Amino acid sequence: MSLIQNDGFYFLQVVNDFLKVNLNQLQFFFEKRSIKAKFYVVLPLEFKTQLEYSIEIVKENIGDFAKYIGICFARKGKVAIYYEPLVKEISIEKKYNTEEFLNEISERFLIQEKVKSYLEAKIEHNRSVKFKRIKGNPSLHYEVWLKSVNKREKGRKIEIGFHIELGKPKQKDTSLRKRRNILKRLINKIYKLQYKNDNSIFINKKWGKRGKYWAKLYYETISKKRDEFNESEVKSVLTKLNSLFESLNDELEKANWGRSHEYD
Repeated sequence: MSLIQNDGFYFLQVVNDFLKVNLNQLQFFFEKRSIKAKFYVVLPLEFKTQLEYSIEIVKENIGDFAKYIGICFARKGKVAIYYEPLVKEISIEKKYNTEEFLNEISERFLIQEKVKSYLEAKIEHNRSVKFKRIKGNPSLHYEVWLKSVNKREKGRKIEIGFHIELGKPKQKDTSLRKRRNILKRLINKIYKLQYKNDNSIFINKKWGKRGKYWAKLYYETISKKRDEFNESEVKSVLTKLNSLFESLNDELEKANWGRSHEYD
Protein backbone atom coordinates (compact mmCIF):
# COMPACT_ATOMS: atom_id res chain seq x y z
CA MET A 1 0.00 0.00 0.00
CA SER A 2 2.88 2.33 0.78
CA LEU A 3 4.29 1.60 -2.69
CA ILE A 4 1.00 2.38 -4.38
CA GLN A 5 0.54 5.68 -2.54
CA ASN A 6 4.09 7.02 -2.46
CA ASP A 7 6.21 5.53 -5.21
CA GLY A 8 4.34 5.29 -8.47
CA PHE A 9 7.50 5.30 -10.57
CA TYR A 10 8.76 2.14 -8.87
CA PHE A 11 5.31 0.60 -9.28
CA LEU A 12 5.53 1.38 -12.99
CA GLN A 13 8.93 -0.31 -13.12
CA VAL A 14 7.33 -3.48 -11.73
CA VAL A 15 4.63 -3.27 -14.43
CA ASN A 16 7.35 -2.56 -16.98
CA ASP A 17 9.32 -5.66 -16.00
CA PHE A 18 6.18 -7.77 -16.27
CA LEU A 19 5.20 -6.38 -19.69
CA LYS A 20 8.84 -6.33 -20.90
CA VAL A 21 8.57 -2.94 -22.58
CA ASN A 22 10.87 0.07 -22.44
CA LEU A 23 10.03 2.11 -19.34
CA ASN A 24 10.76 5.47 -21.00
CA GLN A 25 8.49 4.58 -23.92
CA LEU A 26 5.75 3.50 -21.53
CA GLN A 27 6.10 6.65 -19.44
CA PHE A 28 5.87 8.85 -22.55
CA PHE A 29 2.21 7.94 -22.97
CA PHE A 30 1.24 9.38 -19.58
CA GLU A 31 0.69 13.06 -20.32
CA LYS A 32 0.43 14.08 -16.66
CA ARG A 33 2.87 11.44 -15.47
CA SER A 34 0.20 9.40 -13.71
CA ILE A 35 -1.82 6.25 -14.29
CA LYS A 36 -5.24 5.17 -13.10
CA ALA A 37 -5.64 1.63 -11.84
CA LYS A 38 -7.88 -0.69 -9.84
CA PHE A 39 -6.49 -3.21 -7.36
CA TYR A 40 -8.09 -6.52 -6.36
CA VAL A 41 -7.36 -9.20 -3.82
CA VAL A 42 -8.32 -12.56 -5.33
CA LEU A 43 -9.55 -15.26 -2.93
CA PRO A 44 -10.68 -18.88 -3.52
CA LEU A 45 -14.39 -19.01 -4.33
CA GLU A 46 -14.95 -22.19 -2.33
CA PHE A 47 -14.11 -20.31 0.90
CA LYS A 48 -16.31 -17.28 0.21
CA THR A 49 -18.74 -17.86 3.10
CA GLN A 50 -15.98 -18.50 5.64
CA LEU A 51 -13.98 -15.43 4.59
CA GLU A 52 -16.69 -12.75 4.37
CA TYR A 53 -16.57 -11.81 8.07
CA SER A 54 -12.76 -11.60 8.05
CA ILE A 55 -12.85 -9.39 4.97
CA GLU A 56 -15.08 -6.84 6.72
CA ILE A 57 -12.77 -6.77 9.76
CA VAL A 58 -9.70 -6.21 7.58
CA LYS A 59 -11.47 -3.41 5.67
CA GLU A 60 -12.25 -1.62 8.93
CA ASN A 61 -8.63 -1.93 10.08
CA ILE A 62 -7.26 -0.59 6.80
CA GLY A 63 -9.45 2.48 7.04
CA ASP A 64 -10.05 4.93 4.20
CA PHE A 65 -7.61 3.22 1.82
CA ALA A 66 -9.85 0.12 1.80
CA LYS A 67 -12.04 1.79 -0.83
CA TYR A 68 -9.19 1.41 -3.34
CA ILE A 69 -8.83 -2.36 -2.82
CA GLY A 70 -11.41 -4.63 -4.42
CA ILE A 71 -12.23 -8.20 -3.41
CA CYS A 72 -13.13 -10.96 -5.79
CA PHE A 73 -13.55 -14.71 -5.42
CA ALA A 74 -12.45 -16.99 -8.21
CA ARG A 75 -12.10 -20.54 -9.35
CA LYS A 76 -11.30 -21.94 -12.75
CA GLY A 77 -13.74 -20.50 -15.26
CA LYS A 78 -15.58 -18.25 -12.79
CA VAL A 79 -14.99 -14.89 -11.04
CA ALA A 80 -17.37 -13.28 -8.55
CA ILE A 81 -16.82 -9.63 -7.59
CA TYR A 82 -17.45 -9.17 -3.87
CA TYR A 83 -16.32 -5.55 -3.55
CA GLU A 84 -15.63 -3.13 -6.45
CA PRO A 85 -12.78 -0.68 -5.71
CA LEU A 86 -12.52 2.99 -6.63
CA VAL A 87 -10.00 4.00 -9.28
CA LYS A 88 -6.64 5.01 -7.79
CA GLU A 89 -4.53 7.62 -9.57
CA ILE A 90 -0.84 6.92 -9.12
CA SER A 91 1.82 9.58 -9.63
CA ILE A 92 4.76 8.55 -11.81
CA GLU A 93 7.55 10.83 -10.65
CA LYS A 94 11.03 9.48 -11.07
CA LYS A 95 13.31 9.67 -8.04
CA TYR A 96 16.89 10.99 -8.41
CA ASN A 97 19.91 10.71 -6.16
CA THR A 98 22.22 13.73 -5.83
CA GLU A 99 24.38 12.92 -8.86
CA GLU A 100 21.40 12.05 -11.06
CA PHE A 101 19.56 15.22 -9.98
CA LEU A 102 22.43 17.53 -10.94
CA ASN A 103 23.09 15.64 -14.19
CA GLU A 104 19.42 15.89 -15.17
CA ILE A 105 19.39 19.65 -14.57
CA SER A 106 22.60 20.09 -16.55
CA GLU A 107 21.36 18.07 -19.53
CA ARG A 108 17.99 19.82 -19.72
CA PHE A 109 19.48 23.29 -19.29
CA LEU A 110 22.30 22.96 -21.81
CA ILE A 111 20.12 21.41 -24.54
CA GLN A 112 18.30 24.75 -24.94
CA GLU A 113 19.17 26.93 -27.93
CA LYS A 114 19.51 30.07 -25.78
CA VAL A 115 22.46 28.60 -23.84
CA LYS A 116 24.35 27.12 -26.80
CA SER A 117 27.37 29.30 -25.93
CA TYR A 118 27.59 27.77 -22.43
CA LEU A 119 29.04 24.59 -21.02
CA GLU A 120 29.21 22.85 -17.66
CA ALA A 121 32.21 24.06 -15.68
CA LYS A 122 34.38 21.63 -13.76
CA ILE A 123 33.79 21.48 -10.00
CA GLU A 124 35.78 20.14 -7.06
CA HIS A 125 32.89 18.37 -5.32
CA ASN A 126 29.63 16.59 -6.22
CA ARG A 127 27.11 18.96 -4.63
CA SER A 128 26.80 21.58 -7.36
CA VAL A 129 26.78 22.14 -11.10
CA LYS A 130 28.07 25.32 -12.75
CA PHE A 131 27.47 26.82 -16.19
CA LYS A 132 29.89 29.27 -17.81
CA ARG A 133 30.58 30.77 -21.19
CA ILE A 134 32.53 28.39 -23.45
CA LYS A 135 35.36 30.96 -23.63
CA GLY A 136 34.44 32.67 -20.41
CA ASN A 137 35.97 33.02 -16.98
CA PRO A 138 34.73 30.19 -14.68
CA SER A 139 34.59 32.73 -11.86
CA LEU A 140 31.49 34.15 -13.58
CA HIS A 141 28.85 31.46 -13.74
CA TYR A 142 25.34 30.23 -13.03
CA GLU A 143 25.24 27.56 -10.35
CA VAL A 144 22.86 25.04 -8.80
CA TRP A 145 24.27 24.27 -5.36
CA LEU A 146 23.02 21.65 -2.88
CA LYS A 147 23.98 23.14 0.46
CA SER A 148 25.11 21.20 3.53
CA VAL A 149 22.46 20.37 6.12
CA ASN A 150 22.48 19.34 9.76
CA LYS A 151 21.00 16.07 11.04
CA ARG A 152 17.75 17.71 12.17
CA GLU A 153 16.82 18.94 8.69
CA LYS A 154 14.82 16.53 6.52
CA GLY A 155 15.32 18.41 3.27
CA ARG A 156 18.22 20.19 1.62
CA LYS A 157 18.56 23.85 0.70
CA ILE A 158 19.05 24.33 -3.02
CA GLU A 159 20.60 27.56 -4.27
CA ILE A 160 20.09 28.57 -7.91
CA GLY A 161 22.18 31.63 -8.62
CA PHE A 162 24.47 33.79 -10.72
CA HIS A 163 27.86 34.09 -8.99
CA ILE A 164 30.54 36.73 -9.33
CA GLU A 165 33.65 35.13 -7.81
CA LEU A 166 36.10 37.39 -9.57
CA GLY A 167 39.50 38.64 -8.43
CA LYS A 168 41.04 38.99 -4.98
CA PRO A 169 40.14 41.29 -2.04
CA LYS A 170 42.92 43.76 -2.91
CA GLN A 171 42.94 43.29 -6.66
CA LYS A 172 45.99 44.96 -8.23
CA ASP A 173 44.57 44.63 -11.75
CA THR A 174 42.38 47.73 -11.90
CA SER A 175 40.57 46.57 -15.05
CA LEU A 176 39.56 43.30 -13.37
CA ARG A 177 38.43 45.16 -10.25
CA LYS A 178 36.42 47.54 -12.43
CA ARG A 179 34.84 44.59 -14.24
CA ARG A 180 33.82 43.02 -10.94
CA ASN A 181 32.23 46.25 -9.74
CA ILE A 182 30.31 46.71 -13.01
CA LEU A 183 28.81 43.23 -12.63
CA LYS A 184 27.94 43.84 -8.98
CA ARG A 185 26.06 46.99 -9.91
CA LEU A 186 24.34 45.13 -12.75
CA ILE A 187 22.91 42.34 -10.57
CA ASN A 188 21.84 44.92 -7.99
CA LYS A 189 19.98 46.80 -10.75
CA ILE A 190 18.23 43.60 -11.93
CA TYR A 191 17.30 42.73 -8.37
CA LYS A 192 15.68 46.14 -7.77
CA LEU A 193 13.85 46.14 -11.11
CA GLN A 194 12.55 42.58 -11.22
CA TYR A 195 12.94 40.78 -7.94
CA LYS A 196 12.57 43.20 -5.05
CA ASN A 197 9.05 41.93 -4.22
CA ASP A 198 9.90 38.25 -4.83
CA ASN A 199 10.41 36.51 -1.49
CA SER A 200 12.15 33.53 -3.08
CA ILE A 201 15.14 35.42 -4.52
CA PHE A 202 18.00 37.15 -2.73
CA ILE A 203 21.06 39.25 -3.40
CA ASN A 204 24.32 39.06 -1.47
CA LYS A 205 26.82 41.77 -2.35
CA LYS A 206 29.53 40.63 0.08
CA TRP A 207 30.37 36.97 0.43
CA GLY A 208 33.21 34.52 -0.20
CA LYS A 209 35.53 32.17 1.63
CA ARG A 210 38.65 34.28 1.15
CA GLY A 211 37.12 37.65 1.96
CA LYS A 212 33.72 39.19 1.38
CA TYR A 213 34.32 40.62 -2.08
CA TRP A 214 32.18 38.32 -4.23
CA ALA A 215 28.50 38.82 -5.05
CA LYS A 216 25.55 36.69 -6.14
CA LEU A 217 21.90 36.91 -7.16
CA TYR A 218 20.10 33.70 -6.27
CA TYR A 219 16.93 31.76 -5.58
CA GLU A 220 16.71 29.45 -2.60
CA THR A 221 14.36 26.50 -2.21
CA ILE A 222 14.18 23.40 -0.01
CA SER A 223 13.79 19.80 -1.18
CA LYS A 224 11.52 17.34 0.61
CA LYS A 225 14.41 14.95 1.27
CA ARG A 226 18.11 15.65 1.65
CA ASP A 227 19.52 13.07 -0.78
CA GLU A 228 16.53 12.13 -2.93
CA PHE A 229 14.80 14.39 -5.41
CA ASN A 230 11.72 14.04 -7.62
CA GLU A 231 10.65 15.23 -11.06
CA SER A 232 8.73 18.21 -9.65
CA GLU A 233 11.91 19.44 -7.94
CA VAL A 234 13.91 19.07 -11.17
CA LYS A 235 11.33 21.18 -13.02
CA SER A 236 11.18 23.77 -10.22
CA VAL A 237 14.95 24.27 -10.21
CA LEU A 238 15.06 24.51 -14.01
CA THR A 239 12.26 27.10 -14.00
CA LYS A 240 14.21 29.27 -11.56
CA LEU A 241 17.49 28.79 -13.43
CA ASN A 242 15.86 29.78 -16.74
CA SER A 243 14.15 32.76 -15.13
CA LEU A 244 17.47 33.99 -13.74
CA PHE A 245 19.24 33.45 -17.05
CA GLU A 246 16.58 35.32 -19.03
CA SER A 247 16.60 38.23 -16.58
CA LEU A 248 20.36 38.64 -16.65
CA ASN A 249 21.50 37.57 -20.11
CA ASP A 250 20.58 40.68 -22.12
CA GLU A 251 22.10 43.01 -19.53
CA LEU A 252 25.25 40.90 -19.30
CA GLU A 253 25.60 41.02 -23.08
CA LYS A 254 25.20 44.79 -23.13
CA ALA A 255 27.87 45.14 -20.46
CA ASN A 256 30.03 42.63 -22.34
CA TRP A 257 30.47 41.03 -18.93
CA GLY A 258 32.71 43.95 -17.96
CA ARG A 259 34.90 43.49 -21.06
CA SER A 260 35.85 40.42 -23.14
CA HIS A 261 34.38 36.98 -22.41
CA GLU A 262 37.82 35.53 -22.83
CA TYR A 263 39.45 33.83 -19.86
CA ASP A 264 41.37 36.31 -17.68
